[in-house]
Amino acid sequence: MLMNSFYKTALSFIFFIFSNVIMAQFHIASGELIYSKGSEIIYTNEDVTIDSGGYLTLDSDSNIGATTALTGTLEVAANYSNSGTVSLPAANFTINGVPTIIGSTLKLSGSATQTLNFGTQDEVFRLELAKSSGIATATAGKLTVTHRFKSTSGTLDGSEKIILKSNSELNLPTALNFSTAVVEESTAGNVNNLIVQRFIPAGDDNRRAYRLLSSPTSGGSIKYNWQEDQNNNTFSGSWNSTGSSGPNQNTNSGFGTHISGSITGLNGFDATASGNPSLFTFNNINSAWTTALNTNTTVLNAGTPYRVMVRGDRSINLTSNTSTPTNTILQTKGSLTIGSQNQSFVVPAVGSPVFVGNPYQATISVAALKAASTNMSDFIYVWDVKLNTRGGYVTHTISSGTNSVASNVNSFIQPGQALFVAATDITGSINFAENQKITEDLNLSKTYKVSNLNSKIGLTLYTQEAYKSKATPADGLQLLFSSNDTNAIDYNDAIKLANQDEDLASVNENSRFAIQNRAIPQNAETIPLFISKYRTTNYVLQANIEELNDINTYLYDYYTNTTTILPNSKQTEYSFVVDPTNTTSNAENRFEIRFVNKTLNVNTPLFDNNITIYPNPVKEAKFYINTNGIIGEQTTISIYNSLGQVILSDKQTVPTNGQLLVNTVSLATGIYTVQLTTITGKHFTSKLITK
Repeated sequence: MLMNSFYKTALSFIFFIFSNVIMAQFHIASGELIYSKGSEIIYTNEDVTIDSGGYLTLDSDSNIGATTALTGTLEVAANYSNSGTVSLPAANFTINGVPTIIGSTLKLSGSATQTLNFGTQDEVFRLELAKSSGIATATAGKLTVTHRFKSTSGTLDGSEKIILKSNSELNLPTALNFSTAVVEESTAGNVNNLIVQRFIPAGDDNRRAYRLLSSPTSGGSIKYNWQEDQNNNTFSGSWNSTGSSGPNQNTNSGFGTHISGSITGLNGFDATASGNPSLFTFNNINSAWTTALNTNTTVLNAGTPYRVMVRGDRSINLTSNTSTPTNTILQTKGSLTIGSQNQSFVVPAVGSPVFVGNPYQATISVAALKAASTNMSDFIYVWDVKLNTRGGYVTHTISSGTNSVASNVNSFIQPGQALFVAATDITGSINFAENQKITEDLNLSKTYKVSNLNSKIGLTLYTQEAYKSKATPADGLQLLFSSNDTNAIDYNDAIKLANQDEDLASVNENSRFAIQNRAIPQNAETIPLFISKYRTTNYVLQANIEELNDINTYLYDYYTNTTTILPNSKQTEYSFVVDPTNTTSNAENRFEIRFVNKTLNVNTPLFDNNITIYPNPVKEAKFYINTNGIIGEQTTISIYNSLGQVILSDKQTVPTNGQLLVNTVSLATGIYTVQLTTITGKHFTSKLITK
């Protein structure tokens, strides 16, 4: 071979050896370099040998037109032997103003049996399997695929020497070292013994949290995969963050995680003082979490969903609950799923959640998945680890893109992700297909959205500390109103899945919902709210009202007996305190939404002071209004029926004791609206029940 200078000057050199021509072995000697530029292809049907110190690189032009072919290809149809370096890298370009990442391909083709002897640090942007017959087997070294893999035909045995790399939480391939390699839409082929990585970040706030995960490969036990084939069985001795001796087994720093469930390391679990489990499956039939029985014999299969506590990598000290989490990479080793996969289900009732896992190492369109599935509703439930302190469920409406709470959750399922879908019947099937894959280089953050549907109420619950620091919310819900909907419960309503921490839901017929589709609200209609699992004492409930123009919306607090108007097209914050010793203060049904016709008021501000009605319900022919801060003011007391008609009106001047007496002799049993208006235009509205 000639020296490097020759190849560097011949940048447009194309080395073609067509598959039907017998040629000599393609050999790069030590110190020599082959360089191919732009869209050129190097092809050989004979052995490829790269000596130690030899270098082969396929790159792309830095100035590319929109119609130019963007990749170079090294196509190999025979043996491949490398003791030097192969770099088939990625590069960033802007095409027609759109940032795009491109790179070169190592393509395995032909019909011969191939042995693949990689170097110690080989990297390729894209690997393609396209053999008409025969098996390609990796026998030595390591090949890291940084961005893409595709299989159209043939068999590849990776021998755990080919790695689909991940060092990013999402599929955002904006640079070579910030990506998750994905499997493109593939038509056929058998791909075995690959290593597929999934990056799990500790996060900006360093939190240990549950993740809903699935595997893109089948083969090997959970222990062999997610625990890096090791588990702790003792606590004796001081904690060691790395090594194969002592209380902690961690021979591959930065990879794997601990999975607990035993105090002695029985059944493959990592020993902890409590033995509390950290790995769960979900029984769709009875809608209940089930503790995993073991990790050492249960095989990790593609698409099987799990709930896993990820504390960080295996260096984390299990003897302390305050250990700082770390980033980690979970590796699965086995056969890729190529082709369709159907996950059938049986659930106890319509609307019940179905736990499913992404079987592909690719981003999936949920809309395409729904279209291919049977009895899958318009809702998915995604665990967002960034909510609250330990994460929370986000209910996402596929058709509109609406989230129950502000979140980056969208209509895409990430590689290695599990989630819940809602069922529209008690049986059905979630059908994954290759054409559902989204593998173009898109920035998924641009697809995060909350739909601007007409007539809706969004409620978001914050701890006061989180609200002041602009941190993530604890939970949220959506109420969507349409003249085409009813208040009857059906599969268009998304049930509420319980969080570990605070839960916020709306209530209808004693059932809880994250998203409700309802009819346009009517006067005197109420929607009960549900809040539970208070962890602190000070909270903020944020309300956003859109397009409820013909009716006034109020938040009623039963504990303080106060009514707060929620103005249309405006964000409103209601701060409240929870007394853990007071059952009314921390009651789950402390709040409700109330609707009152606009004819019942003059759009003036409500009182800021506490004003109460008692007794309520009214059993005698009178009730009292206990005012605060308006002594001596002339007031008008109006009572309206459910049709918004005034059935009683009385004017009084507030006496020195602040108490107004209202006689209700003519009121029949029912629900009424009472409005108190002062001469200065301030008013108070409340529900009144008579028996």
